[in-house]
Amino acid sequence: AMYLLIEELRKINCTTLLTCETAGGKNDLSRFGVEEFLVDGILQVHFTPHNRALWVRKMRGTKHDTRVHPLSITDTGLSIDPKQEIMWEAIT
Repeated sequence: AMYLLIEELRKINCTTLLTCETAGGKNDLSRFGVEEFLVDGILQVHFTPHNRALWVRKMRGTKHDTRVHPLSITDTGLSIDPKQEIMWEAIT
């Protein structure tokens, strides 16, 4: 069903943002194990008591930064500093 939904959205050239919660951890697959193979991009967000981080895990058809960056949530939205990097040990 999910494959059919994604294919129909692609046919009408619709940009879609799907969200999925996982148990946590760098190598965890998507919740049902298929979502990450069907979509073109995956942005993985991690929250700990001391850090918030964003990682572009996959972006099909384009080069992208593979480092983990600090993520801030402010009154004006999300802020990511591409010059700073967080080590996985700090967020897991």
